[in-house]
Amino acid sequence: MSKKKIFIDSRQKDLDFTAKIETYQRAKEEILKACATQQPAKAFESYEEACIEVAASVKKSMRAKNLSRDQMVDAINQYFGDSKKPLSTHIFNHYLSKPTRYPMPAYLVYAVQQITESLEIAKSFAAAEDAKVITGCELRELALGKIEEHITEVLKLKRELKLKG
Repeated sequence: MSKKKIFIDSRQKDLDFTAKIETYQRAKEEILKACATQQPAKAFESYEEACIEVAASVKKSMRAKNLSRDQMVDAINQYFGDSKKPLSTHIFNHYLSKPTRYPMPAYLVYAVQQITESLEIAKSFAAAEDAKVITGCELRELALGKIEEHITEVLKLKRELKLKG
């Protein structure tokens, strides 16, 4: 080990880590407190309400993709390939127009979501839990925003250090 004295430049800017840590801890406590006191999401009051919500979200995602019921049935049958019991337009109409008497099976919900490339159905499930659904692209955009925020903060600190030095 070297016995050279370590020289600390008196012009060097002090980094106030304790203030940053305290700010972080306060923000964390506020978030945790808000989550703990948050009222539970309004759940569906009945089985019928849940069935109607699923059918409505399927219709909404089909409308967004501009698909008719016949086109949707063909796409679902193609999605599952040769099945022993292909879906008929008649039954699909029952799922959408009489959802309480003919609730839509989960495998069809999944197929509709894949075919329409819409997260509308997942959004309706998440809304029941007071949650949000975002796509992979939206998540990456969010990460880019955070990275850009950090970059600007680092550049700001560099400028401050150059001015003092």
